[in-house]
Amino acid sequence: MKTVQIMQLTISPEKYTDTCNKMKLIQIYIKSLLYFFLFFFPAFFFQIAMAKGEDIAINFNSALKLALKNNPLRTGSLAKINEAKAHLDTAKGNDLPTLSLNENISRSNNPLNVFGYRLMQRQATFSDFGLSDYTGPSSVGVTPTALDNPGYTQNYDTGVVLAFPLYSGGRNRALIHQAQSTLEAAREGDTNACNLLAYDLLQAYAGVNNAHHSLRAAIKAYSAAVSEAEIASNLFKQGLVTQSDVLLTKSRVAQSEVNIESAKSAVGNEIDTFRTIIGEPDSHFIPGMPVVLDVPTESVQQIQDKALHSNPALLAAKARWESDLDGVMAARSANWPQINLTLRHDWNALTPTLRAPSNTAMLDFSWKILDFGTRSGTITQSKAKAKIAQSEYISTVNQLHLKIAESFRRLKVAKARLQASLDSEKQSKEATRLLLLRYQQGLATLAQVLESQASSDAANFEYIQSEYITLLVTAQIRYLENSLYSHLVKITANQKEEE
Repeated sequence: MKTVQIMQLTISPEKYTDTCNKMKLIQIYIKSLLYFFLFFFPAFFFQIAMAKGEDIAINFNSALKLALKNNPLRTGSLAKINEAKAHLDTAKGNDLPTLSLNENISRSNNPLNVFGYRLMQRQATFSDFGLSDYTGPSSVGVTPTALDNPGYTQNYDTGVVLAFPLYSGGRNRALIHQAQSTLEAAREGDTNACNLLAYDLLQAYAGVNNAHHSLRAAIKAYSAAVSEAEIASNLFKQGLVTQSDVLLTKSRVAQSEVNIESAKSAVGNEIDTFRTIIGEPDSHFIPGMPVVLDVPTESVQQIQDKALHSNPALLAAKARWESDLDGVMAARSANWPQINLTLRHDWNALTPTLRAPSNTAMLDFSWKILDFGTRSGTITQSKAKAKIAQSEYISTVNQLHLKIAESFRRLKVAKARLQASLDSEKQSKEATRLLLLRYQQGLATLAQVLESQASSDAANFEYIQSEYITLLVTAQIRYLENSLYSHLVKITANQKEEE
């Protein structure tokens, strides 16, 4: 036997401390690498997938964020909000004092202007009156050269002006209220744009999944048709079936191929629509997990009452009506006087310097008494515009009631179709199974089996479409009551937690 001697090592406290520090550095280095892989590698692989042209699945919440960021429907509504804010700032500014700085530079040889310049500059002398030409009573009729022909001179008038709008007949207040109503309409319009965008995106998002389901069903039907065609061909060789049975199976294979191509085309169209809505038409994004909305349990009346107080399109129409009513008040203000106060401080000098200060206070009062119908025409136009906005609001209310009632009826039909197609699919499968048994016993024809299989395929397609329609009708009801966006965000958040 060999003896192995184990050496005992003695480590000093200093070396032990150095060893611990090195171990800590190694741990920090390893953690840094892990964080690097954790945060940067997903983006790296994402870029690789984009470069290779592979499809990248994203959930509905991510798709909605892209749509809200890139879709022109949203960017346009945000621009309208900014425009309304600017109008409100302008209206508020017109109701507040204004401070301005004026600089007037003039040069003239007009005697009145020149004498005025010298007075404002506080440099007028007796010689400016032509006293040098006065020699006594006999020279009273002599024209003073210095006064009548003073020559060219200039004046620099620097002024600070403070203007106060004292009374405008209610015009400024009406314009502020009108701008506030316009801003409210723009904000409600943006909310409606978000909801409409969410509905359109859901339709495209679910449309892709629906098209994929239809494509898988078509491929499955094609595989079954090919299998049946092979069986029929073998049976024909054995003399157990007729040539017409073989032709029927081949016809079903051909129809299945057409269904596959049609399903592929539908998938491509839905994916292009989806990418266009999210503002990434050249990307490789496709929908991920399907979205499922709970069918409303409220009554039609409850949804209608809620929509009257929350539907953004309706609230936007109401805000536009209120804005036009404020426009009528602004037009009527022209029948009342306008009063403004102006305070001015000036400096006048031969050169651009601040000399010879002076103050001026001016109260401006103006009242248009007669204008031959200009004001009344403007008021009539404003009233007509408000009447149009009122009719549009009432029409929106009626249309909202109608759409909700129609959506509930469509939902009822869709639910019935969904259940019927589900039952039909189950019954068709069972019928096909029984016919196959009868066919094997020689009690049924191959044509009957194929017809039953076709009915089963049709029921499967009907179920897929009914499920899709039920989702869209539910989404429309939620959209009309202004809760679709919150429902979808909540659902996708729950899906993210489950992932």
